Amino acid sequence: MVVELPTDGIPQDGSQRRVLSYGRFAAGPALSNRVQDTCVSSHYRFITEIVSAGSSVSAQGVDMHRLATLLAYALLTISAGEDPRPPLGDPGFQPSPQRPVGWLGDFTGRYPGAADFPLEWDTTTGQNILWKAQLPAGGHSSPIVVGKRVFLTCERGQTVALDADTGAILWQRSEGSLRSGKSGIYHDATGYSMGTVCSDGAAVYVTHYNGVVASYSLDGTPRWRKDVAPLGWSGASPVLVDGKFVVLQGTGKDPNAKIQLHGPYDLVAYACADGTEVWKSTSVVRMSGWHYNGLVPMRIAGRAYLVNYLGQFFDLRDGWLVAQLFQEGTTSNPLAWVPAVQGDTVVFALEQYRSADRWRLGLKDLASVALPEALGLEESRRRDWSIMLNNGKVPRGAWYSFHALHDTVVLAVQVADDGKGGLRFTVAHRPSTFFSHACDVATLNLADGLVVHRGDGNHTKPGLAVFDLISGVFLTPGGSDGMEVVPDHPVPDPLFSGSGMLYAHPVIADGYLSVSDWNGRTHVYQLRPEFREVAVNLTRHAQKPPAGNPISGPAGGLESSEYYYGNRIFFRHWDALYCIGDPQATEHAAAFAVARGHAQAGRTAEARHAYAALLAAKPLHVRLRSVRELAGLGSAAAEELCQALRHADAHTRALVIALLATLPGADVTDRLVAALSDADATARRAVVETLGRRHDRRAAPSLAGALRDADAEVRLAAITALGGSGDAAGVRILLDLWPKLDASARAAGSKALAAIQDPEVDQILARLPEDAETRSAALLALGARRATAHADVVVRELAHPTASVRSAAATALGALAGMEVVAHMADRILQATDDDERTCLERSLIAIQSRFPSDARYATTLLARLDRAQGAGRATLLRALGPAGGAATLAAVKSALHQDDPLVVRGGLAALTQWPDATAETLLKSFKTEDTAAATLLACGLRRMAELPPGRPAPEKAALYAAAVATRQDLPVTIAAVEAFADHRAIVVLKPLLADKVLAPTVVEAMQSCAPLAARSDATKTVEALEAAAFEVVDGKLRSELGKTISTLRKTYNLTTKSTPCL
Repeated sequence: MVVELPTDGIPQDGSQRRVLSYGRFAAGPALSNRVQDTCVSSHYRFITEIVSAGSSVSAQGVDMHRLATLLAYALLTISAGEDPRPPLGDPGFQPSPQRPVGWLGDFTGRYPGAADFPLEWDTTTGQNILWKAQLPAGGHSSPIVVGKRVFLTCERGQTVALDADTGAILWQRSEGSLRSGKSGIYHDATGYSMGTVCSDGAAVYVTHYNGVVASYSLDGTPRWRKDVAPLGWSGASPVLVDGKFVVLQGTGKDPNAKIQLHGPYDLVAYACADGTEVWKSTSVVRMSGWHYNGLVPMRIAGRAYLVNYLGQFFDLRDGWLVAQLFQEGTTSNPLAWVPAVQGDTVVFALEQYRSADRWRLGLKDLASVALPEALGLEESRRRDWSIMLNNGKVPRGAWYSFHALHDTVVLAVQVADDGKGGLRFTVAHRPSTFFSHACDVATLNLADGLVVHRGDGNHTKPGLAVFDLISGVFLTPGGSDGMEVVPDHPVPDPLFSGSGMLYAHPVIADGYLSVSDWNGRTHVYQLRPEFREVAVNLTRHAQKPPAGNPISGPAGGLESSEYYYGNRIFFRHWDALYCIGDPQATEHAAAFAVARGHAQAGRTAEARHAYAALLAAKPLHVRLRSVRELAGLGSAAAEELCQALRHADAHTRALVIALLATLPGADVTDRLVAALSDADATARRAVVETLGRRHDRRAAPSLAGALRDADAEVRLAAITALGGSGDAAGVRILLDLWPKLDASARAAGSKALAAIQDPEVDQILARLPEDAETRSAALLALGARRATAHADVVVRELAHPTASVRSAAATALGALAGMEVVAHMADRILQATDDDERTCLERSLIAIQSRFPSDARYATTLLARLDRAQGAGRATLLRALGPAGGAATLAAVKSALHQDDPLVVRGGLAALTQWPDATAETLLKSFKTEDTAAATLLACGLRRMAELPPGRPAPEKAALYAAAVATRQDLPVTIAAVEAFADHRAIVVLKPLLADKVLAPTVVEAMQSCAPLAARSDATKTVEALEAAAFEVVDGKLRSELGKTISTLRKTYNLTTKSTPCL
């Protein structure tokens, strides 16, 4: 659901405007025109045919969920319209004032016109390297191509032009001197010339961070130069839009400073014609720390804006700051230094501080709508409102904060003109979480609904996450289904984690994503129809960096992004520029032209033969394109595609499988079934995987037969495929084979049994095989399938003589049963002698209670059996009673806490750790114990009481946290909870722990983390608490760290400077 947020206050009728949408993402050129010849798979041809025919589609053999997703994707893409001019990346593209080029091509990192470029290269062997040019000096700026020239910058302050066909240097110009002749500070990691050159087709425009902004004609003739305040350590590239060259530069407020390393900065626009300053926004870009941020242009209602990672929107006409969505330095510190823009949609990534339990969304006048309700947030994850005053040019904004599941949150926002000279913002996608790895330099890319988030790994693990805004899943290599984003569900680990830091921006061209790391590797991923890594390319540069200018990584890391031009890639590595291309591009292009000619003329047999010949080609990009275009012929190409399943290359097979899985037609299924007799086990496995993805019930008998295949991998693939077949044909065979299956096969079998959409499966499973292991699997499958009609069958298994079967039955009942089985399960707890069985019964009872929280029968039934229970059984019943709460249960728990049996005491405390309200507070605060296990549970219970109810006054919370600290158990968790408390009392609570030398570093870090938030409510008391804590710190370094925090807060809140002797 999309919630439209009005920016002009609360509507007169008090209503909230809502629209239902998958989201709009402009894409060009329209996919419908590229289906037949270049890059788009049969997915989109199939959808185009459906849309054109206007006919209904039978669900037979078609995954309707996938169809709906693809239909939405096709419609939103086709609706974007077609620009008749060659797109960026096309060899016919020519930069112009209306379509300039610069960083990431057009500042987005997407090259829709590029095609037929190599996916594999190796600088050590020369594979697909057309030429290599030695540059005058090193640098990290990315190249751009204008006609037959390549432009880039080199250290220090040099601009270089090369011949795009040969790599010969055509000219170079140096702007190395600083304003006023100062030498400045040269930073080894970024240097002066990290900004990428911009061009409007008639000239080039450069900025060097030593204080130079200049323009040259394409032949190198100087046009104009400006000496400006140096920017310093930065990776921000300039932007060229509507005849204005816009740069970040230092403020120059300190005439004695050689260079400015930290913000705020000025945003300045120069006229491309003569370098005249058009406008300057002074000190508005308030960025601190790392400065690899970038400004991205976007056009709303014909008007150009520049947007940065803070959601600051600058009107290009006069530099006016129209809006700001986020505020740096809060709990929502923006994480991605470059937002992703496509059409009217901009995507941001926000970082949740490690200690915070919320992040803040700051749309203007957000208080006028009920955003938490609109986003479906649970009551427990809603937090208080607060009002902040942004930059003086921005009206007061309402900021809403709520719990984030992980450290990084992605948010898509649609931008529209509000008709009053401002902007209207719409939450275009429910906030979703990425992997929990914060980083210093992160960027985003967005293409056709896929959001790519790249983290640098400078201080944490590097990684890449890909999220599909349309289907709502994370994409993982080798599977298009990815992982659904649901509350408390773990998200995938970053891709290629551990491959080295990532500074190069991810680039998308022809349906492929590439990103390079500091270990000299460029990873290439296929985005559609299945997300998959297809190549890892090696770049090793023998030239060592010059003395005094070291760069990290083996022989220098990759920081520049590629520029795609037709079928070539221009790729920079420090002081070398490579041109990557297919040496046989002419021959391959001619072969494709012949195949396409046959297809367009209706000579399908000849086209199939021509494409089959191309499948034998050595270059990977040729094979994959031939597969895509062959699939574009439809079911007529089924025979050749089935034969391609025998291909030796795994990437080629994977693409064939993905395309055959969605190719319509019963004859395609028949061809695949016939191919199951192939003597090659690899081919049979590919056929089985394809049949499973087609979700065609007619293939179920053949898949069932594959369960008995001689090859183990084929059998495993058949088990997995059964889940998608939608037919019960193979269930009996699978159960017969169950005792012989290994762990991985059983895991696949469990998923398959739960996934098959055929009611007959429930009946087969309910017959319960005799073998204990198979019987347990059948019971668990009944639970996973929510087979409520067979609950009585499962209940009877609670008395089975085998413990594993009883445990499986208990687990299943937790998923499918209701209050009618609670008595049976409670009785079984009294009889159980196995700890695993009791644990399963306890978890299932709690699951049932969560589904019927208001049913008093639950607590009554368990309490009635409590007096008859002893030891472990009594403890289990107490733990199961905890979530139900109530006065009778509290009395039973109080009695248990006075028992001599430590198991019963722990059971009572465990019940209080799950208590639904604050009624157990007094009991917990008065309880004393010397038992370590009991004390740990006590600390957990006290922390829970501190959070209940949500609006509990701060002094009461502090007292409960102090009691939890006093237990001296579970301290890491308690410290984290107190840290998130974010009140000056949190520092007082943590102070006693400073005496512990082991814990002191963690405690100081927690204090530093919560202090900025605590200071917002009472800065004076927060500073006083920190000063008192500093006296307790023994370690001098830690004491110094606290002193820095105190000084920062005093300066921020203009508090009177006070001498603290211990500091």
